[in-house]
Amino acid sequence: MIEMIKTYLKRNAPWFGAIGGVGGFISDVLAPLANFALYLLIASVVGVVVTVGYYYYAHRDKIVTKKEEVMTKVIFFGAFGLIWGLFALIHIFGPAQGVVAATVPGVEQLQASLGIIQNDVAEIKQTTTDIKGDTALILAELQDLKGDLQSAQNGSITAKPDSAEAWYTNAVLYASQGDDEKAIEAYEEFFAYGYPYIDAYQNFNIVAKNAMSKKELESFYSDLTKKQPNNVVARFMYGALIKDTDERREYYGDVRNSFGDSSVLLYWMMNEYSVIGTYVYANELSAEEKQQWSTGDQADLKDIVKAYELLPINDSLEPYFINAFAYDGAKSLINSFEDQFADETTNAMLDNPVVIVVNPTGETDRSSITFIIYDSYKDIRYRIPGVMNDFASTIPNAAPSSGPWGSAEPSPELTATVDVKSGKHDVEVYWINANGKQSKTYIFSEVDFLSFTDWQARGTEPVWEYPDQE
Repeated sequence: MIEMIKTYLKRNAPWFGAIGGVGGFISDVLAPLANFALYLLIASVVGVVVTVGYYYYAHRDKIVTKKEEVMTKVIFFGAFGLIWGLFALIHIFGPAQGVVAATVPGVEQLQASLGIIQNDVAEIKQTTTDIKGDTALILAELQDLKGDLQSAQNGSITAKPDSAEAWYTNAVLYASQGDDEKAIEAYEEFFAYGYPYIDAYQNFNIVAKNAMSKKELESFYSDLTKKQPNNVVARFMYGALIKDTDERREYYGDVRNSFGDSSVLLYWMMNEYSVIGTYVYANELSAEEKQQWSTGDQADLKDIVKAYELLPINDSLEPYFINAFAYDGAKSLINSFEDQFADETTNAMLDNPVVIVVNPTGETDRSSITFIIYDSYKDIRYRIPGVMNDFASTIPNAAPSSGPWGSAEPSPELTATVDVKSGKHDVEVYWINANGKQSKTYIFSEVDFLSFTDWQARGTEPVWEYPDQE
């Protein structure tokens, strides 16, 4: 039998080579679609089993007298089983596009022309490859897709979505039906395409807060920023999960340093430094934890608004919103900030957030200092070097009576009475704002502390004293 197998293989070697070569080439070219060599291997194994079974059955019943004729079929299928097995292993462990396509120029183009391969899914989905690159092209692409996305509410659920538009429509409709789990799945598939639409992420956050734990949501955004390192909106959404305000703002600052200024980045920063805020779980904060208005925040906000005004005209915020009403709200907010910081009085108060007024009390060597502070404050502290070298607080020792129970905590008073001789003295002032942050120390040099007689002679109208300019 062995001699018969050798003779058969030697006699038919050219045919085995030709069929194996053509079959191997075709299966390799079709490799991106499926492992066709594996299918041929299975067919060959089935052929061997059937032929062997038939051989033994036929030989036993004397139906076939030439067992060599049947054995050749066994050899035929067995040989090709080895060939297809080899190709199947190459498909599994070799390059995804096939060995031939990876080594022979032009074959991969042939695959593409036949529709066998498409662009890599990750490449398709990474539509915003570099937010710092050609902004005009990125915005144009976002704008082109918006028309299809805006009609999501009026669409219908797609059983087998295969596009960004279909996934987004499913997400919106599932969310409107209260099916949070399916909505989250659809949103996540939509975000995989890399489109940085702010309102889509914000709508997702609303659904996710009901159906995902904080840890799960943080993990999702962490993974997304790793897969899409150039998606600035995904970066901000990850940062918006940071509870501590200082840590969150430090993170945003790092993002700004990495990406540079753009309309979408500066708009998000405006939210952070205004009373609106960006922390996703802000509604769960206690009154003490919530970020309060402060002059420092306003000064930072002013700088951000000024940076926004300097952006090139083609860097528009509008393409980053799917919903036109959401964009209108964002634009109205920006306009209000621009108007606010166009006001000279506001700017002057930001530049000099504290002034003082000094008046004699009528008692000898005793004056009052009134503090006018353009900020929130929980405590005001001051000192007069050479007179009182330690900072003193204006908070009284006991809460004043306001109603039958009094106030819960004493509040800082805006006027302090000090024992000081008439003459010129320096005054230093700082305060603790509502967020517990200490302001810088403002120095008022050579302030006039007048006697009652000199004060009357000068005129009793209040004189505002401004701090030294740095």
